[in-house]
Amino acid sequence: MSFQINTTDYGLVGSLTKHASKRIQQRGIPLEIVQLVEEFGQRVCQSGGEQIYLDQGARSNIYKEVGRKKYAQIEKHLNTYLIVCNGVVVTVGHICKRIRKY
Repeated sequence: MSFQINTTDYGLVGSLTKHASKRIQQRGIPLEIVQLVEEFGQRVCQSGGEQIYLDQGARSNIYKEVGRKKYAQIEKHLNTYLIVCNGVVVTVGHICKRIRKY
């Protein structure tokens, strides 16, 4: 059984690995959220790639972009992070612990 997400429909800059597609589905993260994190998120270098997440400033920018009603609908998903390597989303998850900036 193969599951493939068409990222061009959502305007994602990079593509998704099969692992990332599977994690998005398993964790119930809408592709719209992945797009917002990629577009507005704060980038932190990690070994071999970068982690992208939404800090308070990014959330404020999203609020201004989408409006109050839409923001209220997506707010519960904004604790999402992406791991990106060479422009490809490797995995996606929910932030459970504080992100350390070195």
